[in-house]
Amino acid sequence: QLENAKRAGASDIIKSNLLSSYYMIHSITSRKNNNIYIDLLKSISISNIHFINVNSNLLTMSYLDICQRFMQDNKLIIGIYKDKEVIINPTIDTTLAIEDQLIVIVNTPIKIK
Repeated sequence: QLENAKRAGASDIIKSNLLSSYYMIHSITSRKNNNIYIDLLKSISISNIHFINVNSNLLTMSYLDICQRFMQDNKLIIGIYKDKEVIINPTIDTTLAIEDQLIVIVNTPIKIK
């Protein structure tokens, strides 16, 4: 892609993937709530990132147990949408409420209820 852009006469190349990666790493390590993720994640029409509603069965489990359970189904929890804020990489002692949503990466598209 880079070579094609140069042949077409591009003088500057914006590496948006590097910018996105930097922003994501910074957000994960700073543990600040970044609501920009909601807009970004919801705007992706073809994606393996899904918001999954918390059901009553999950309320009795620790966050660590929930993550391990999802991993058994090849689903990786990357965060929580809680109180209208995104929490990426929450701490292990995080508790869930019925109105929360898990932000999950899956290998194949899933049907969200």
